[in-house]
Amino acid sequence: MSIDVTPKKIGLLVAGLLVVVATAGVGVALSYDAPEVRETTSAFDNVSEDEADVQTRIVLNNPNTRAYPGQFDLGVIVTLNGIEVANGAKRGVRIEPGRNELQTTARFDNTKIPAWWVTHINNGEQTAMETRARVRPYGLPLGPTITAQNRTITTDLLGPLGDEGRSTVRLGDSDVLVVGNQRAQWREADEETTPLEFSNDLENVHNRTVSLDGTDYVVQMNGVIVGQGETNDGITLEPGESSTLTVNAALDTPKMQEWWVTHLRNGESTDLTIEVFAVIDDGEERKRLPLTVFERRATFETDLLGTGETSVTVVEGEATPEFTQPRVEGTQSEWGEVRDEETEVRTTIDIVNDNDEAFTNLLTLSIDQRTTLAGVTVTNGSEQVSDLPQGSGQVEVVSTMPHDTVPEWWAAHLRNGENSTSRTELSGEADIGVTTLPLELQNRESRIETALLADLNDDSARDVRSDETGQRLLTVHSTTAEWRNVSAEEATIHVEADLENENQLASVTIKELDYIIDINNVTLADDRAPQSHTLDPGERRTVTFTLVLDNSKMAEWWPTHIRRGESSELDRQVTATVDTDGDEERVDLEFLSDTVAIETDLLAE
Repeated sequence: MSIDVTPKKIGLLVAGLLVVVATAGVGVALSYDAPEVRETTSAFDNVSEDEADVQTRIVLNNPNTRAYPGQFDLGVIVTLNGIEVANGAKRGVRIEPGRNELQTTARFDNTKIPAWWVTHINNGEQTAMETRARVRPYGLPLGPTITAQNRTITTDLLGPLGDEGRSTVRLGDSDVLVVGNQRAQWREADEETTPLEFSNDLENVHNRTVSLDGTDYVVQMNGVIVGQGETNDGITLEPGESSTLTVNAALDTPKMQEWWVTHLRNGESTDLTIEVFAVIDDGEERKRLPLTVFERRATFETDLLGTGETSVTVVEGEATPEFTQPRVEGTQSEWGEVRDEETEVRTTIDIVNDNDEAFTNLLTLSIDQRTTLAGVTVTNGSEQVSDLPQGSGQVEVVSTMPHDTVPEWWAAHLRNGENSTSRTELSGEADIGVTTLPLELQNRESRIETALLADLNDDSARDVRSDETGQRLLTVHSTTAEWRNVSAEEATIHVEADLENENQLASVTIKELDYIIDINNVTLADDRAPQSHTLDPGERRTVTFTLVLDNSKMAEWWPTHIRRGESSELDRQVTATVDTDGDEERVDLEFLSDTVAIETDLLAE
């Protein structure tokens, strides 16, 4: 700011003073050449919270050999858009011969800045600055006034913050959003708030829904938070959709005084930072993502008391944290708690999470686990894992296997020649609130084989002997067996035996065949086979026996199998009545009886 003190005006001032002096009879009229104004400068100084000094320096050259008679008062008033922000005066100024430096100080009222700010914003970031200076003889009410200096101060704080370019927001390995046409504009300001609107054009280039529930914003000027808050301005975009996200923020108008002090102390320079963060609402709390939907930084400078020029320079923002998709390096499953109706399947997932705490606190893994045995789904569950480790660690997923699924699996196992494929399928996604990303999980597969009928497929010769006399009653040359009529309710062991009656004098009848079949003390069968076979003296032929098992009892067997470390014993005890020409006795049929071990590792890789 400068005071326009022209030679002509100084001459008029002096002339007026001489008239006053002559009229008072205090001196005689003298002839003086008018002084010349060589330089005027103004600067801010002594900045405090409530006020600052406007120091004005005027350099005059008095060509006369004598000082001007009398002394002068020098006053300065500064207004911004009609608001008086500075007023000051200096008394007893004497103009000596030759070079004179005149100093005057006006007090700039920093408390007026919020009111000025409102007018500046509502006037399209324009301010009419007026500096009025006056010089008059000391002690007299009259004197010439120096012409007021008017200047228009124009700023464009938001213009350079706009960006018509397009940029892509990536999360992990996925492109998620394309952001374009960033812009900002002021709304009508008042003494409490200065509304500020940000807009972005967004396009969802992800293959999943992208959704923002709201935003958090922070506006800082020289580190002073002049605007901060939450909005419910959100958006939901399906894959391929585009729309505009508008965020209605507001600055705290009274905070502009605090900023103004930093602006002056920083040489009329301000670092402006605007950050608008995405917010999600999980139903319990709002969570801010370290993901900005609008972020701009700039430095603006003013020279209010000098050239009046202003400038805004956009600067590069700080790098925002990048999201890295968690990596799964391995999985292991084991049986957990065995209850009456179900058994837990506990899967441990070795995971690497390279994200910082900000993303980790928001990250939730949704993991689906499905285990099939021989194509029958025995476990199918989903779990949310939110307590994730940073770096390398483990998470556990628990699903349950209802015991009533076992008979259906067991039936499929038998129908498949006592072969089952155990397949555990894991699928998942990483949920970071705004969208989800696929989580790569490896499936596991193993093979289970049993041989419950192995001993019944035997081509070696065996005897059926009397328990009383030890006499051979029948010769068994071979046996074959297979599963028939298999369902979740029952299964039939169909046995064909090559029997010979070597007695050349008497026929032999085998009848009333009773069988008990237990597995881990769970009774699957306790019944009598319907077949009865008579072999004439010396006859050899193949006969058939059918043993029917209650497959539904396999649900009861299952917890015993798991509790024993996937180990079971199947015990077959078969007896029959053998009639040799009317002489009957009960005989153990050892060729149909046996104990068979069952070992499985259903969750192995």
